[in-house]
Amino acid sequence: MEGNIRNFNGKQIQGETAASGIFELSTENELPLKLECCNSTEANNVFSITTGSNVMIWCQNLEFKSETISESNILDEQISFHQWSLEPVFDLPFSNTKVESIAWSPTSVFEDKNNYDLNLCTRGIDSEINVHRIQSNNGEKDWAYLNLSGHNDYITDCVYMNQYGNPLIASISDDQTCRIWDLETEVERSIMQLSTKKSCSSPSFIKSNPIKPYELMIGYKNGDITFYDIRLDFSILSFKTLDNGLLHDVDWSNSNCYYFGGISDSGVSTIWSSKMNKLSTIQDPSSYLITTKQCHSANGQRFKFSKNNESIFATSNEEQISIWDFNRYNKDNNINDDEDDVDFDNNLIQRVQVYRTKEGGGIQNFSWMQNEQTCVISSHSLLFWRL
Repeated sequence: MEGNIRNFNGKQIQGETAASGIFELSTENELPLKLECCNSTEANNVFSITTGSNVMIWCQNLEFKSETISESNILDEQISFHQWSLEPVFDLPFSNTKVESIAWSPTSVFEDKNNYDLNLCTRGIDSEINVHRIQSNNGEKDWAYLNLSGHNDYITDCVYMNQYGNPLIASISDDQTCRIWDLETEVERSIMQLSTKKSCSSPSFIKSNPIKPYELMIGYKNGDITFYDIRLDFSILSFKTLDNGLLHDVDWSNSNCYYFGGISDSGVSTIWSSKMNKLSTIQDPSSYLITTKQCHSANGQRFKFSKNNESIFATSNEEQISIWDFNRYNKDNNINDDEDDVDFDNNLIQRVQVYRTKEGGGIQNFSWMQNEQTCVISSHSLLFWRL
C-alpha cells in the first residue's frame, strides 16, 4: 500500500444543517488522490479512489434526517440535515504499474455493501487496459480480471460502453489508433486508424454518446474534435475548435446528447451543439457554437457536465473549481431550448458557485455523482460538494 487512505476524518465545512454544502474528508495519505464516480444510475453512490498503483472502491451514504430541538420557553424547532458516511467496498489487487485513470461501466449495479455487480477498467503507463468485474452475493465476493493488450504506445484515454447489451471498451493511444474491445468475446473487435501523419497531434480524450452508444467523440490537444460511428468505423464529423493553444479536456452531456464542450489551457470553456448545423457547413465549428466563456484566468484543466442537468457544468484549474449554468438566460426568460427557434447566441454562462482550495492544496480532478447534484473533488483530501 502506498500511504494510508483508511483514516478518513470527515467534517462539514459549509452548510452544516443545510441541504447544500461541502463535506471534507481528510486523509493521512501524502500522495494526491484521483477519483472517478460510477456513471451507472444503478450504482450512483459508488466511486473509485486511486493513489499510485492502488485502486479502492468506496460507497457514499447520504441520509436525510430531521430532528426536533426542544428548549425551555421556546417552541419546538424542527431541523433537517444530511448525514454523510463512507464505507470501503473492495480493494483491487495491487497493480504493477501506476494507474492513470478509471472508466466505469454504465451497467454497474450496487444494492448495498454485500450485494453488487461492478464493472470498470483501468489504464496505466504500460500500454495495456485491465478490466475488472467485482461481484458480491450476500457478502460472498468474487473478482474477475481481463487484460487487453494491442496498442504499441501510451494509452491516452479509454471509455467503457454498453452497445445494446454488449459491453465494449474503446481506447485511444499515441500510436494514432482507436481500438474497440468486445468483452463478451474478449477480443479486439476493430481498429480505427486516426492519422498516418507523424506531425498530427495525438488523440487525448474519448467519450461515448450517452444515448447512441455506437458514437464516439475523440478530442486532440491541438483542438481537433472528431466523431466516429463504430458500426461503420467511419468519421461522421470533424472540425477544429482552437486557432491556438491546447485543448485540455472535453465532455459529452449525459442529459442531452446534442451538447458537448471543452476547456483550453487559457481557461476558456466552449459549449457546442450538434443540433445547430441545419443550415451550416459541416466543417465550420461556428455553426455548432452555443456559447463561450473565460472561466479561469489561465491554466484550464478539467471540464465536466453534470450527470443529471444538461446546462450545469464544472471547470477547474490548479487552484479552484467553478460550477456554471450556461442556460440560465433561457430559464430566467421562460425560454424552452427544445424549440427550434431558440436564439442560442443569447445564452449566458453564469457562475453558480466557486470553490478555492487551501494554499498548497492543489486540485487533482473532480467527478459528478450520477443521480444527484454532487461534485466530488480530489486533492490530498476528498470534498463532496453538494449543490
